[in-house]
Amino acid sequence: MYHHLSNNSSKIPQTLSDINHSVSTSLVKATILNNNFATCFSPPLLPNQDPPQIIPTEPTDFSLPLLCSLSCEASDVLRAISTLKTNTAMGPDKSAMLLKACSAPLCTRLTALFNSSFSSGKVPSAWKLSRVTPIFKKGDSTLVENYRPISLLSLVGKVQERLVHCTLLDHLLGRKAISTSQFGFRLGRSTQEALISMTQSWHVNMEASQSTVCIFLDLAKAFDSVSHFGIIDALFRAGVSDPLFSWFRNEPAVADDLATIANRLTSRGFMLNIRKVKSMIVSHKKTPPSISLQLQGEQIQVVNCFRLLRVTITNNLLDKAHHLDNH
Repeated sequence: MYHHLSNNSSKIPQTLSDINHSVSTSLVKATILNNNFATCFSPPLLPNQDPPQIIPTEPTDFSLPLLCSLSCEASDVLRAISTLKTNTAMGPDKSAMLLKACSAPLCTRLTALFNSSFSSGKVPSAWKLSRVTPIFKKGDSTLVENYRPISLLSLVGKVQERLVHCTLLDHLLGRKAISTSQFGFRLGRSTQEALISMTQSWHVNMEASQSTVCIFLDLAKAFDSVSHFGIIDALFRAGVSDPLFSWFRNEPAVADDLATIANRLTSRGFMLNIRKVKSMIVSHKKTPPSISLQLQGEQIQVVNCFRLLRVTITNNLLDKAHHLDNH
């Protein structure tokens, strides 16, 4: 981060402030940014502390296929290297263009390294390193709390992760471990499909003279606070076992009521941003049912419209309905 801030092209303001003081030197700015970012993540283990014991919250179905091991061929490695982008910011090992240019002579050795890593359940320390870059979100650019960390990962590590992703995704789909209601981070799914799926169910209820209560949850620093141990627990329940399971552990990395959902989120290391949580009743009725909900002791605000996935949705699905927000 210090390298980024000391670079003349850095867009960080000359002066940066936290709750205690304002600083102007690159080293101290990097320090207070790092301290702020560290509050987003799960606390690291102490030197002599063992990771939390993984106790599955749901039983693993051993009648379904398990994913125990993974291996790759040189052709797989070449294909993964070819997908690297050369016009994005560089990680610790610098140039994707250089790796792509040298992929043919390197792929045999990389294949051997990857397969050794998979079979031993260990990840080389150099592949865990990343360059952390602060990205401004919104608000006052001189306040550290208005920045989020972006980790630029090792290119060789990213190539290996792409090989794992393909195998793991096939395994999860085969076990039907991914909900059909999940639209994010899935090939061939889109936010448009998510919106269509939701509004169709609301229309069905409205045609049956029923109302739909919508709760819009907001997670504070969602991506930054994902629990590594929570992911490991989910992989265990999805049938990932040793030695590949050890490799994942070595990596850095409204059916229920509202209270249950909140407890599930917080138990997995997420923190709800209560100020941004809203509720809305979708209905054609002139006098829709009233609703009063609380979450973690705070009253949830009831709104008549809500901006979701860049689309503003109204509570009757008619007034200025579903217009795309280009901002």
